[in-house]
Amino acid sequence: MIFFAKVMQRYHANTLLTAHNATEQAESFLMQVVRGGWLSQLRGTPEERSFATGRLVRPFLKISKPTLVALAQENHLTWFEDETNQQDDYLRNRVRNQLLPALQAENPRVVEHIGQYQTEITEQDQLIKEISRQKLAQLRQGSQYQLPKFKAESRLWQKQLLKQLVSESCPAVAIGQNKLDEVLEFINQTNLAQGSIDLGNDYVLEITYDLLQIIKKKTVKSEQAKKHMVTLNKWLTLDEGTQFRISDRSVAGPVAGAMVLSDNQLKQPLFVRQATPQDRLRLKNGKYKTVRRELIDQKVPREQRANFWAVVDGDQRVLWVLGLRQAWLAEPYLATQTQYILEYRTGGRPHGQ
Repeated sequence: MIFFAKVMQRYHANTLLTAHNATEQAESFLMQVVRGGWLSQLRGTPEERSFATGRLVRPFLKISKPTLVALAQENHLTWFEDETNQQDDYLRNRVRNQLLPALQAENPRVVEHIGQYQTEITEQDQLIKEISRQKLAQLRQGSQYQLPKFKAESRLWQKQLLKQLVSESCPAVAIGQNKLDEVLEFINQTNLAQGSIDLGNDYVLEITYDLLQIIKKKTVKSEQAKKHMVTLNKWLTLDEGTQFRISDRSVAGPVAGAMVLSDNQLKQPLFVRQATPQDRLRLKNGKYKTVRRELIDQKVPREQRANFWAVVDGDQRVLWVLGLRQAWLAEPYLATQTQYILEYRTGGRPHGQ
């Protein structure tokens, strides 16, 4: 097809005609039955589609090959046959030379009947897709879809809606029957608050409480994956205007939106790095809580979870996950020692949590 595209470009053509015929359509139908797949894959080749600099048209799809050969002979037309057509090295050739002739021996009109089936499958597939698009539009909430309404649909419609959603969101993903069932089981887990399942080709289906969506996998930027050492009394710029600072100025008491530590509580140097779900924050009762659990408890949407920064000291203890929670340290605060103020801001404004 690359050759034909180049020819069209060379001669500024806007239409390419090919001699695909009804017999080849029947061959493709039987090949797909042998290989397996979705019912929609039995539709056959469309009569027209966009191609290269214009369109590709197949005007003979309703005419069998024997009829075309007879017309060519009657009108003294020359045509060419691929010399490998009679060899059974390929599946199409075996279908052409063995399977289809055996079926035609049972019923000479088998090619016509297959064509009728393909037409009916095409029409029903178009109808199902049209209804699926309408149903998805009713479920849509921004770029996501309402999970309770999706789960309220019958299992059959859930399957159709999921297939339609995959085809619209990530057409390059070839989702099979087993994978489709696996994803539906994942969606219908009644106790699932947030989670995701891999669809392949770097796409995932993600659930965030009452919403679901299909998104491309996010990769942590190499700059974000690094640890940034904090310089005393100097703002450290992280991302999107977020800044962090540790200073040694004296304070009379707690500072809103900041974390005040005494010298005995801090093992320097101090670093800021990307927070991970496995990071642990010490609680007031001496126990620990993972960042993952804290994100869930605070109902932070999954797509925002990679945006948190962790402040860690020289002993790799997590002191503060900025914008999420501060740790309770085992060492007591001593007002008589040097005091350090940890603070961060976004857009030039101080923040704390």
